[in-house]
Amino acid sequence: MIIALTGTPGTGKTTIASILKKYGVSVISLKKLAEQHSFVESYDEQRQSNILDLDAIEQYLKKTIKKDELIIVESHLAHLLCVVDFVIVLRCHPQTLRKRLEQRNWPWKKIYENLESEILDVILCESVNDHGKQSVKEIDTSTVSAENIAENIFQIINGSKTFSTLLEPGNFDWSEYLFDANIMEQ
Repeated sequence: MIIALTGTPGTGKTTIASILKKYGVSVISLKKLAEQHSFVESYDEQRQSNILDLDAIEQYLKKTIKKDELIIVESHLAHLLCVVDFVIVLRCHPQTLRKRLEQRNWPWKKIYENLESEILDVILCESVNDHGKQSVKEIDTSTVSAENIAENIFQIINGSKTFSTLLEPGNFDWSEYLFDANIMEQ
């Protein structure tokens, strides 16, 4: 089974994935995989990020992951892969997300674009569209520790909890913040 751990940048994917690795869970970072295997198509100067070759990544995963193997694929793009069986979308309140992204010293335009994406549920909508509502769950990372979230995911993987303990898609409506000058303007 391949589980996508996805969400807007700053929601906690990499932190939670690193904790899951400590539990012995197999985690693949799409960013690292792309860099290691030359699955980078180009560089987007405006967004200051690599453009990944998702088709090449998809083919690589199909060839290397055994059917009975459980893997978590971590990236804000992981939900776009067809090989994914289940999607966990990490969500974050826009005020908290803005603080996290500002700590990265990103340009305001990049922060704004990611806040807008989170508020408009872009990754959640893409996940539900591509994988169906029954294969997508949400977790709010705004106030819960990464350790707690990783432990819950680990318990699901080990069978002591079920995916149903996570939230169904559509539990967060942050659309009102799209027009909140304190969050969306600088």
